[in-house]
Amino acid sequence: MTARCGRYWWLFAVLTVSGLTADLASKATVFSLLPPQHEIVVIPHFFSIFHQERLNQGAVFGLGGQWGANANQLFALVSAAAAIAIVWWITRPGHLDSLSLSSSLGLLLAGALGNLYDRARLGGVRDFLWLYYRTEPHDWASSRFDWPIFNVADMCLVSGACLLFLYGLLGPSPSTGAMATKTTGTS
Repeated sequence: MTARCGRYWWLFAVLTVSGLTADLASKATVFSLLPPQHEIVVIPHFFSIFHQERLNQGAVFGLGGQWGANANQLFALVSAAAAIAIVWWITRPGHLDSLSLSSSLGLLLAGALGNLYDRARLGGVRDFLWLYYRTEPHDWASSRFDWPIFNVADMCLVSGACLLFLYGLLGPSPSTGAMATKTTGTS
């Protein structure tokens, strides 16, 4: 099975399952234990867990959120298409022979499925991780920097996209890979 699926099929599977599990478990825990609009300061001045009652119907940074349910449906379709494309991609011969490609695709699939679950079940994505800079820990007026609130699926998507970008930039070129196969096949 390893030869047919690729050397790192297990890494793809572990990252997909663990990323999806971490996303759904963290959302379930935060949103069942923390009352709406409450904040737990994890690192004073910098990082909190915040029960944001409003669901994010848009994409990254709330992009398209002003379209409401239409945005949620659009981004649910995008997530489903991405998940299908990733599954198709990994079935191609040799794609799970790369450590970085297997890692990036596993993280991307975990993130796409985590946010797709929320969109399909709840009508929007649950976000609760908040990075900011405040001069006073609980003084909203002293905020100097507020990053949009996000979740574990978003972290998987961003990490996977960065790895995929690096793979595309630094990975083997298609001509080198084809040449190596031809050279090995003739010896």
